[in-house]
Amino acid sequence: MNQTEKAEAIQKATTLGAVVNVLLSALQLVMGILFHSNALIMDAIHSLSDLFTDIFVFIMTKVGRAGPDENHPYGHGRFETMGVVVLGSTLIAVAVLLGWQNIERLMSGAELAAPSGWALAAPIAAILSKEVLFRYTLSVGKKANAKIIIANAWHHRSDAMSSIVVLIGVGLASMGLSWMDSVAAIAVAVFIAKVGADFVYDSVKELVDTALEPELVSEIENEFVNFPGVKGVHNLKTRRVGDAALVDVNIEVDSKISVSEGHEIAARSAKKVVNKFEDVVDVTVHTDIEHDHKEGQYFIDPDLKAKTPVRHEVEREVEQTLKKHGLCDDFYRMQIHYINKEIHLDLYFKNTQTSEKCNSFKKDILSYDWVKEVEMFAKIDKES
Repeated sequence: MNQTEKAEAIQKATTLGAVVNVLLSALQLVMGILFHSNALIMDAIHSLSDLFTDIFVFIMTKVGRAGPDENHPYGHGRFETMGVVVLGSTLIAVAVLLGWQNIERLMSGAELAAPSGWALAAPIAAILSKEVLFRYTLSVGKKANAKIIIANAWHHRSDAMSSIVVLIGVGLASMGLSWMDSVAAIAVAVFIAKVGADFVYDSVKELVDTALEPELVSEIENEFVNFPGVKGVHNLKTRRVGDAALVDVNIEVDSKISVSEGHEIAARSAKKVVNKFEDVVDVTVHTDIEHDHKEGQYFIDPDLKAKTPVRHEVEREVEQTLKKHGLCDDFYRMQIHYINKEIHLDLYFKNTQTSEKCNSFKKDILSYDWVKEVEMFAKIDKES
């Protein structure tokens, strides 16, 4: 399912939910007033809140599915997550308000009117329509991999379950136990609040960059570890942005390979992970030659003092030594390897150097305390 198909499916499911909620809220409100059922009136308000929820879901999904831009380089997935937080918070607020109203009604001691048996038609219609809506919306949400749509589907299921409680309460109230109508309304409020709390909890975990599930993280790590050319993995970090997963990882490669080969290993291993795991949309790979810092430590440590010189400093010392031994004209290029906080030098010359002059040059280079190893190579042209 491509992005266009996902958007169309989400819009269709949300529109259907909105139409059902309009019809249900009207039916429940009218029958609740006509047949004196406070539980039905509460369920009508609940269905009406669902209508506003559907509108909100439609807007937030549309925004959340927008691609990256200059101000949002990681996309707009967090808008979708914020939408789930607002959705859950709204459910909690509605549940607390209506639940408290019914508690006060029970504690007032006033005589409660018993609803008519005809009022049972409304919760039965709500149960059937909401269950169908749940199954359809959940299917769309899973196919589109849209968390907010899946959350809305379970919201429909919670509506169906709450309507079952309303059905039982109204049924008992119509048989003379008039207080059961308010009890059913309170039970529905508790159920709604629990669903809202779950939505908020899961979304807040995402907003604070909680890692992916341990089993999934382990699978991702194994893909890197088993990739050809990768000697080890450390500092694997994961997080979610909307329904997308992001991965940051340090891979360890052979210390003597070129930068371009290290980059190729990093790019291909990242592509393999993106292709294998549907949720993973972006992987940032840092190439190391060793496990050079503790787990959880930032890559840039402000307190870490450099123990080895950088290229321009190394070039200055090597150039002075080359001049000392009269080798400047033959020198071709230098490759620096930083291994275990020490420097390994590969020095390339235009001609083969076998004289004592070359050996003494190498000895002088090794006299620097920051040089661990020196290897010297001669350039051989194809014509020769």
